[in-house]
Amino acid sequence: MSAKAVQRPTEYQRTALTKEALLEAANTLFAERGVEKTTIREINNLAGQKNNSALQYHFGSKAGLIEALHLHHYGEELACRSKLAQEILGSGEKPNARMVATLMVRPPLMLLKSNQGYRQWATRFGHVLAERGAAMYQEINADVSADTMRIGQNLLLALPDTPKKVLFYRLDQAIRFLALQSSVLAKNEAQLHGAYGALLEALLIDTITGMFEADISNDTTKCLEQLNAEWQA
Repeated sequence: MSAKAVQRPTEYQRTALTKEALLEAANTLFAERGVEKTTIREINNLAGQKNNSALQYHFGSKAGLIEALHLHHYGEELACRSKLAQEILGSGEKPNARMVATLMVRPPLMLLKSNQGYRQWATRFGHVLAERGAAMYQEINADVSADTMRIGQNLLLALPDTPKKVLFYRLDQAIRFLALQSSVLAKNEAQLHGAYGALLEALLIDTITGMFEADISNDTTKCLEQLNAEWQA
């Protein structure tokens, strides 16, 4: 009886495996050494690529690979959030601010606890997400931008009496705050488990809920008026 022929991977499968290896290698090196100190050659070598132009071939440049990393790991977060949204909003109940905060907080914490690659990404790039805020998520791709818009729409439904502009700024600040917290927690993964981990999640949800629901101060109103006047000048 002849031995069963071994099925070789298709060109598409080989490409997918190569790209995955390059992303994983880059994520590891960026977390350990930083982006600037990591060379393209080192990424190719760690990924097991004999061709030193493999990274450029698949991603164009180091910057292109970094954008692919953002897309990959935020895609993981998006998948978690979509599943959680079915549990929280699936009944058709009108969303409230705490539901929106939970949808923002829980997915990254779940990934920080269970996904080493996501932890490495958050360690190195959490501050970048914090610097760019909601604008960065809108720039990644259409699915990620739509996810950010859904969060904003649910926030508008939860707090219809709060001006849209105020809610936008608060959502942007909540995204920046959560990105920084994720970056810090990624370096202390042990804190995310057990009773202390549950407390951290509850406190983060409380904090972001409070950011959304806080009264609008006279100072905020005055600053918004000044900002509008500057833009119209």
